[in-house]
Amino acid sequence: MTNVEGKPKSEDPKEHPLTQFHRFGFGDSGFFRHWAFVIRNFIPFAVLLLLVCNGCAHMSSKPAVGAEQQVRAVLDAQVRAWNAGDLPGFMEGYARSERTRFQSGGDVSLGWQTVFDRYQKRYGDRARMGLLKFSEVEVTVLAPKAALAFGRWRLERAQDAPSGLFTLLFRRTSAGWRIVHDHTSAADES
Repeated sequence: MTNVEGKPKSEDPKEHPLTQFHRFGFGDSGFFRHWAFVIRNFIPFAVLLLLVCNGCAHMSSKPAVGAEQQVRAVLDAQVRAWNAGDLPGFMEGYARSERTRFQSGGDVSLGWQTVFDRYQKRYGDRARMGLLKFSEVEVTVLAPKAALAFGRWRLERAQDAPSGLFTLLFRRTSAGWRIVHDHTSAADES
């Protein structure tokens, strides 16, 4: 097929797709070939990278949610055991380690057995244990195997109702999430 001047249509400069760009001074500088290469090769890579990063971010938030729920489950199990008068069950929330630390009232107890002995000495019978309640519990997952819990505790007993704050450092161990550091304070009784 030929045009009016008798040239084959494919050779007509007005019909060439880049003719309009020649008018703007781009000519055959390779500008469009460069951008065609970028669009053809970089854009799909960028989209893939975005999808992968989004997937990684989405995946990393799921374990944190699961960890928080597991830490809260340990605290709930401790409250149930305490309120059933089961001090050994309450202590299952602590890591069975010589490095488990409990601090309160200026005293430091080091080691799971030492912490258990302290609880037995202070709360050895059902009347002294009372009913335990935790409130305002906040759990922050610090790392895949570490979490921090803050909250308030309160004991309801026949003669009194002591209360205070706690800060617990949890570690994920082979036995699950366990308390490795407990700093508990009692509120002033006014």
